Amino acid sequence: MKLCKQKNFWIFIFLTTILFFSCTPDKQEKSDLQDFIPSSADYLLQSPDLTNFLNNVDSTSFFKTNPTLFENSNYLHLQNLNNSSGMQEALVAFVENEEGTGNYLLITRDSLQIDTDSIKNRSRETLKYEEFEIQKISTEKFTTYFTKTKDVFFASNSQGVLETIMRKDFKSISSEGFKMAWAVADKNRTSLFINNRSIDKLFKQIFPAATLPLHNLGSWSVLDLETEDQNFLINGILSLDENSQELMDIFQEVPAQKNRIAEITPTSAFGFYSFTYSNFEKLFRNLNNFRRDSLEISQNHVLNYTKEAGIIYSEENFLVFTTTDPELAKESLVGEKKVSDFRGIEIFKNTEPKQFSKLLQPLIKEDEFQFYTFLEDFLIFSNTTEGLENIIINFQNNTTLSELSYYQEAIANLAGSSSLLFVANNETVKTVLHENASEDYKDKVTSLNLEGYPIATIQFVQDQNFAHLHGILKMSQGKTSEGIQQLASIKLNSGIGILPHLVQNHNTNELEVLVQDEENILYVFNTKGELQWKKEFSTRITGAIYQVDLYKNGNLQYLFSTPNALHVLDQNGKPVKPFPLEFEDEITRPVSLFDYDNNRNYRLVITQKNDLLMYDTKGKIVRGFDFDKTDSQILQSPKHIRLKNKDYVVFTEENGKLNIISRQGKSRVSVKEKIQISDNEWYEHKGNFVSVNSEGKVVFVDENGNVKKGETASEANLNIFATENILASISENILKINGKEITLDYGLYTVPKIFNLGGKTYITVTDTQAQRLLVFNENAELLPGFPVYGNSAAAIAAGKNKKILITVKGEENSVLVYEM
Repeated sequence: MKLCKQKNFWIFIFLTTILFFSCTPDKQEKSDLQDFIPSSADYLLQSPDLTNFLNNVDSTSFFKTNPTLFENSNYLHLQNLNNSSGMQEALVAFVENEEGTGNYLLITRDSLQIDTDSIKNRSRETLKYEEFEIQKISTEKFTTYFTKTKDVFFASNSQGVLETIMRKDFKSISSEGFKMAWAVADKNRTSLFINNRSIDKLFKQIFPAATLPLHNLGSWSVLDLETEDQNFLINGILSLDENSQELMDIFQEVPAQKNRIAEITPTSAFGFYSFTYSNFEKLFRNLNNFRRDSLEISQNHVLNYTKEAGIIYSEENFLVFTTTDPELAKESLVGEKKVSDFRGIEIFKNTEPKQFSKLLQPLIKEDEFQFYTFLEDFLIFSNTTEGLENIIINFQNNTTLSELSYYQEAIANLAGSSSLLFVANNETVKTVLHENASEDYKDKVTSLNLEGYPIATIQFVQDQNFAHLHGILKMSQGKTSEGIQQLASIKLNSGIGILPHLVQNHNTNELEVLVQDEENILYVFNTKGELQWKKEFSTRITGAIYQVDLYKNGNLQYLFSTPNALHVLDQNGKPVKPFPLEFEDEITRPVSLFDYDNNRNYRLVITQKNDLLMYDTKGKIVRGFDFDKTDSQILQSPKHIRLKNKDYVVFTEENGKLNIISRQGKSRVSVKEKIQISDNEWYEHKGNFVSVNSEGKVVFVDENGNVKKGETASEANLNIFATENILASISENILKINGKEITLDYGLYTVPKIFNLGGKTYITVTDTQAQRLLVFNENAELLPGFPVYGNSAAAIAAGKNKKILITVKGEENSVLVYEM
């Protein structure tokens, strides 16, 4: 790799990942040192105290964790000079010579005195010319050249560079763009001057296939540098050359607007860029002038109803517009063919997929966007309908960059509006940087450590003949990911038959999704949505699917019932002998599973109208369970409840009788009165059996059979779920968790469910009308990131590495998997 590439890389990486600092542009008088800056300089470092600046760079957290940024020879040369002599006011120019190797030129008023007496294997040589001398000092690691004129001292790693500046015909830098940048720089702060032509060249070398609109932005940039221990802020300017055509000229006399594309950008995206405009007509005229063409659009073209455009980069890229009037924008696209509906959002075919890259070049280079949709104020184009569905999912679930605290903190350090804004999601962007880097730079990109710096931003705000430049790379304290993210959307060939379950794969310890469709096909998917196996049944599964360990060896099986059979399948969907058990008479309630002592001596209970049959793990009737048939039909699957170390089996009859029997099938508690029960199950709560009667009253039954009824709910349809210490209830839109009341939006809510995982409690409820899943903690607080999209009761489980996963019905034929 050429030395010039190594020299430039650490400067360029600031720009590609937006690693910058801060400035205040105040005018200063020109320094005589400026007269010695070569016209071929690519970069220039100006500092009132170079020694202090170099020491601060070395002590900054980011550079400590990224030492390879400073493995280039120029930086090591400067540190060697700094350690030997120390430097205050100084300029350092970085120059690429004819051989393509990287050179530096140090210009300072401080005498450069290097003590070589204590250095072994050193040499000193004087090179004499007609009108000047150059001192050459060589050590084992470095060869440095020195000279001076009047009171200005020079040092370089190149003899030729010093020869050039000492000649009478030497010409210093004189471009108008540099003069503007130099004039506004605060000479009391350390500033980095960047020749943007050099950046363009280097960017092309590192990312040859990049489509970002970074080429030819302007002439020279100046960034005043202030190092902090953890954060990098930049404020500077990008100068424009009146004699050249530069990208930021497109925004001349086009006032910037607030950037909003982060509101539609998924948290899993690599990043985005956007540009804004108060009036598209003016921006379009500037684009035509820049391209030297005369394209025209109609007055009611959709672009005339927009104020922001940009690209979201992810596994699939998206073209996004923020509209000024969504309805007018929709009307301008009338005639486009609708191809699908997803979660109530229409998706259309784009009949002119190349028009935007043509009209918006060079700001938009991607083309062939085949489909589009509207989400509130946003118009989004994509190459696939699946891509648009993913955008809709994240938007509805609030899993977008704008919802993340570290993005909000970063944006707070920028101007409120941008002509051009670039945002890199450092948690995901490193992979794509590596994939798109040229071979010479892949190792450099791979070694970059961005841990603790989750977001990087840079913005340009156009002014007259220059642009304000602001940016930040900010260290985030604590967690960089928060809330919830969707892992998969699983589509079945037909509608959902039974709600999805989360089950454990005993080989991998990963969670999997088990679901049956309306065609009675049972599926198992991993949490990425990949099918593991499927099995067809003649009838629908009834009730829950349990995981059991029949052989007590850690290998898990699936246990469930259908209307006429009791099934046990192994992890691959194969029947476990002697199952299935076939029954001539119908199984009228789903199978119940009891594990009285948590020792895997399972009891499998089958309900047939008014009779109970109990089986062991070998499919044999359990001796000692002597149950007399009930007088009326059993309404609910029997449930095992333990109170004070006593085992009870609880179920209700059609005639209102509550049966509380022993393990042996005999009555254990005689309930004092009949209870006309609702659809609610019986639960254990604070030493009582608890449920809801048909009048909407909570019913408590103690171990002596005494019945106590709570107050009637304010509205009908009271539903509860209870554990020993928590009781959650919902009636209409009022959710109560241990007496704490939450007023929800009006809707149709599922029965609350309580999950205890890893010492934490989660209470779920879903509004199936608004299709929103909510999850609360035991203090009745809605968890971050909720609500998310959901259309049924949810299941929650803890997977590998204590990850909390949720599965819920999505569309009629889809299952969603979320990770908290």
